[in-house]
Amino acid sequence: MNKTIVYVGGNKGGTGKSLVAIALADYMKHKRGASVLLIETDIDNPDVAKGMGSEVDAVVTADTRHEDGWRTILNTLESSPSSVTIINAGARDLDTLRLYGEYLRMGAEAIGADLIVLWVISHERDSLVALRNFLQFHTGTVWVVGNRFFEEAGTFALYHDSKLREDIERRGGGLVLFPILPRSLAFAIKSDRTSPASLIGKAPLFDRIVLERWRNLCTDAFVPILGNERRVEAPAPSPSPATGPTPGRKSE
Repeated sequence: MNKTIVYVGGNKGGTGKSLVAIALADYMKHKRGASVLLIETDIDNPDVAKGMGSEVDAVVTADTRHEDGWRTILNTLESSPSSVTIINAGARDLDTLRLYGEYLRMGAEAIGADLIVLWVISHERDSLVALRNFLQFHTGTVWVVGNRFFEEAGTFALYHDSKLREDIERRGGGLVLFPILPRSLAFAIKSDRTSPASLIGKAPLFDRIVLERWRNLCTDAFVPILGNERRVEAPAPSPSPATGPTPGRKSE
């Protein structure tokens, strides 16, 4: 099975990219049983790395505003044994992708990995402007993630009525709806940097049910893009007692 690289972007801050990346890491690790490498490129607000770092298999930070950051990403992708890599983008990633995005496409091709782009949008027009600009230099498949926090009905009329939708569907992508998580729980995950699984372990009953329902709805959103079969990972070699790695240690 090919490695999978999922880039979670959207350029505009405040659209919910980080929560989408957290939900995706939670889905791939706990629902799909995949080994997950998380690459955090939001250097100023590394909420995803802080919240999910203890649960994924490895975490790497990279400043993609500079070429050295992409060197770190590509070399890590080649050496990592993880079957799924999630790249969490920071705000204003459009200029970065315009300059260096070809590195990611070529790197994925070189290691035989499937590259999937999730582009998170809100209900505002400038969110679609960023998507349109991205499509001008990215020629691959893109899945648009409509965050229902901004439009509860989930119609996203501006997107549906645009030529962008036709372009997205012609490339084999489409629109998926990202479910709403109540503010108090979203705040706990993002601001307290707590993973959904950890929060379920200590929340009162009602919150546990709400969280588990939200995780199931996230699964419904991700299945059309990533499927739902459990990943069968190749067993890692057993380390010798004297030289084995420390369990749970993360890459920095």
